[in-house]
Amino acid sequence: MNYLAHLYFAAPTADSRVGNLMGDFARGRINPDWPIALKEGVWLHRKIDVYTDSHADVLIAKSRFSAERRRIAGIIIDIAFDHFLCRHWSNYSKQPLAQFINDIYRDLSRYQGYLPEKMVRPLAMLVQQDWLSVYASVEGISLTLDRVSRRFIRPTNLFGSGEELRLHYDLLEQDFLRFFPDLVAHVDALKQSTAGDHGGFGS
Repeated sequence: MNYLAHLYFAAPTADSRVGNLMGDFARGRINPDWPIALKEGVWLHRKIDVYTDSHADVLIAKSRFSAERRRIAGIIIDIAFDHFLCRHWSNYSKQPLAQFINDIYRDLSRYQGYLPEKMVRPLAMLVQQDWLSVYASVEGISLTLDRVSRRFIRPTNLFGSGEELRLHYDLLEQDFLRFFPDLVAHVDALKQSTAGDHGGFGS
């Protein structure tokens, strides 16, 4: 899952929101000196990624892409599923999406805690360029995929992959609608099983 989904599962605090984004930037052992909410966020991000990568409907979604893009299909799916979360936001949250995004930007802009160096610029760009709102349109997702393609040192087929998203749009949307309720239930179970127990956050 990408930024919007990880933020959706975060608690409504700056530490939790940053922690749930940090999983892509903070590798290795979680620092025991971080605030609890930050540690929980990184831990949850990692658990979500593991569950997502092995879910049957996500594997089906990846298989829809051409052989040339199969290797990078996971990146496309992560970003595309944020788009579908935008489209179906009201199914999963009582808070309007625009208000949620504004709250996110407020917290991220004010955050003064620990940030991995390689996360500083992407976090600033996320707010300044309003990436979360961009996800709401197919055109925005296509531009996002093209932007992400430029981060790779070696050439990939990610550039222009928005055309395959359009080609398989309806089927991918159904894949998302089957998958996301399972992810919500999985995260709820994780939170319940670890409530008050932070022993797992060091791994």
